[in-house]
Amino acid sequence: EQLVGKADKMIAKIQDLAKQQHVELQEPGGAAGRDPTSSGNLPPNDPSHQAPPPRVGASDGPPPPPPIGGVRYAPPPENLAFGRGPDNNYTWTLGFDLLGGGGQMGRKNYYGNAAGGIRGKADVMVDPVHRVGVEGYLQYTHFGQGSQQSVFVDTLDVVDIGVALYKHFCLGGRFCVTPLIGAQLALMSPAGEMDAEGSQLFNYAAVGGRGEVALSYAFGRHYEHVFSIAGGANVYSKVLSGPSGASDQLTIADAGLDRASAFGFVSLGYTYRFNTPLGVAPFITLE
Repeated sequence: EQLVGKADKMIAKIQDLAKQQHVELQEPGGAAGRDPTSSGNLPPNDPSHQAPPPRVGASDGPPPPPPIGGVRYAPPPENLAFGRGPDNNYTWTLGFDLLGGGGQMGRKNYYGNAAGGIRGKADVMVDPVHRVGVEGYLQYTHFGQGSQQSVFVDTLDVVDIGVALYKHFCLGGRFCVTPLIGAQLALMSPAGEMDAEGSQLFNYAAVGGRGEVALSYAFGRHYEHVFSIAGGANVYSKVLSGPSGASDQLTIADAGLDRASAFGFVSLGYTYRFNTPLGVAPFITLE
C-alpha cells in the first residue's frame, strides 16, 4: 500500500510536468500494456492478444512526424523519485584552487614575502545530514627572492601534503559558507638544492596547519559545478628535518628555515561533485 501511494504521487507529478509542456499522456491498455478485456488465457506472444501501441495526443489521426532532431522536452526540475530539488549534498568531489598571498617564511628577508601557488583537492562527504566532510589536498607554493641577497638562498618552493575537516553552512540555495581546518606535512626546497642529476630536492621537512573560510556558488542541474572564493592562512613549524651540511647542501640554519613561518592567502577554485562512488548517476532507483 505504501508503494502504491508513492507511485500515485509520482504519476501525478509526471502528469503535471507534461501539462506544463503541453503534452497529453495516455495510458496503455491494462496492466503491463495488455488489453484489459482479454481473458488472459492466450499466450502473451499471440498477435490477437497484443494491446495497441499507446498514442500521444488527442487526435484520432496518426500523430504528426517529429521535427528534425527528434522531440525535445525539458528535464524534470527535481528528482521525482525522492520529491526534492537539487541540493548541496554529494558523495565526493575533485577540484583545484589558484592562490596568492604573502607572509614570512623562515628568517626575515631570506625569502620574498609574495607567494603564489596551486592546490589540488578531493573531498568526501562523511556526514551528509550535517554536511561535514574530509578533504585531502596537495599544494604547491612559490616564494620569490628576498632582500637578504645571500649567495646561499634565493627563492623557496613548498609542497604541502595535508588532510582537512570542513562543514558547509548552506544559505537555503546555491550559496554555502564553508570553514575548514587542516594539518599538513610541508616539504621545502630553497633554490639551488638539487641532486647530482639536477632534480630539485624537497629535503627540508616541517609540519603545518591550514585554516580558511570559503564562499561557494553551485550551479548545474544537480549543483554539480561549484565556484568558490576563500581566504585563509598556512602556518609552519621550523624545519624539523633537513641536510646536515655535507655534500654542499645547506644546513637548516644556513637556509634560514630554523624559524616558524606563516602566510595568508586568497584563493579562487572550481570543484566538480559526484553523487556515486564511481561518479556516474544511476539510471534506475529501485525500492
